[in-house]
Amino acid sequence: MNRGDSMNNIVENFVVAAKKQDTRNMFMPTITSIACDAIRPLYDKWQPTDVEIVFNNLTSIRFYPASKFDALLSEYNFSKLGITIFASWEGDPIYVENEHIYIAIHGCETYSIDKEFSSIYTFLDWIMQNMKQNDPC
Repeated sequence: MNRGDSMNNIVENFVVAAKKQDTRNMFMPTITSIACDAIRPLYDKWQPTDVEIVFNNLTSIRFYPASKFDALLSEYNFSKLGITIFASWEGDPIYVENEHIYIAIHGCETYSIDKEFSSIYTFLDWIMQNMKQNDPC
């Protein structure tokens, strides 16, 4: 398997794991390409329309469809150019800047970086490693 196939498998495995965790997690095949290269491997194939991932520590990440990206910039008051907010973790923005993915902590007027990922693949892999598994009951 080449590197591209391996990376595509991470995206597919994430979609399967999200649906397995909660059947209400919804992805739609994407019709048009999004502008943000860093999250394109997920969003150009499977656009999250209603996806919330619960972690082992019971916190959660919510993914948003591309149609909400502009509203999220306004909501979180990001004024820098080149930022794409595509998800949130417990209300804190998850965004792309300079092709990296960041989870920021907010609560004041400024944001500080809590976590950084070099690609959508490392981000999705981290999610899958930390997501709560369903009880076998």
